[in-house]
Parts: sequence; C-alpha cells; structure tokens
Amino acid sequence: MIETALTLAAILALTGLNWWLGRSGRLARARGDAVARFQADLIDFVEREGEDTDDGAARVAVGAKETDLAVAVAKGDGWVTRRFGCGSLRTVTRDGARLRIRTRDLTLPVVTLSFAEADRASRWEGRFATLMVGGTGQAALAAAPPGDEQRATT
Repeated sequence: MIETALTLAAILALTGLNWWLGRSGRLARARGDAVARFQADLIDFVEREGEDTDDGAARVAVGAKETDLAVAVAKGDGWVTRRFGCGSLRTVTRDGARLRIRTRDLTLPVVTLSFAEADRASRWEGRFATLMVGGTGQAALAAAPPGDEQRATT
C-alpha cells in the first residue's frame, strides 16, 4: 500500500515538473522567417502575393498562378511548409476571420489560419476553394469569390 502511494506521488511530482518546465511562452518568430522558409523548401515557388496571419503562426501565399497556393505553419521552433494544387484539399471552412483547411496530406491534415478581419479570411477561402474542386469549369466558378468569375473559368 505504501509503495503504491509513493509511486503515485512520484508520478504526480514528475507530471507537475513537466508542466512547469513546458509552460514557457510562445516562441518569437520574425515575420520574414516564413518567406525564407518558402524559398528554401519550395524551390520553384515564387510568391506573387502573401499574407501573415495575425497571430504570426502561419503565412499563406499565392504563386505564379491562382491555383498555386502555399502555407507555412509554425511548428515547434521552426516552420512546416506545404504547397497545394488542384485536388489537394478535402474541405475549406470559414468561421468569421478563422479559416480551417483540411488537406489530403497525412502529415499536415489540418491548417488553421486566423486573421483579424473576416474579409481577409473570405478572400483566401475563395482561393483555397478553387483547389478543392479542381480549379476549372462550373464547380470552380461556383467556388470563386464574387468578382472572380472570369479568373475561375480560365
């Protein structure tokens, strides 16, 4: 009985120590680090337009074509980058200024982008939605943001 109590106390002590050591604040990352990571990881990707999320935890960018999108997501002390093309996404949902992207990538199945304004999230939602449906034809036209009808059919 006493051994069980001592074992439980030791486990609780180690759990508490682990919590205390791991409670450090967020890692500080420079805004340009994600752009540099794109250049290092995605060799033929040239960012035409990009935007950081407001919490600094991700960056989203458009390449040479509207259907060439990439994200850099802060993980640990570095960045994870992914490039998305037509058919590479499962779902794209938006809740106000927050965009949730479910990918077909097993190593990064969900990407969450948090913006300050809903219109910024809506603009990126439309771009990602075109990848989900293939980027061409009537399905892309339906998924394109308002005013992008011509771009979605080309």
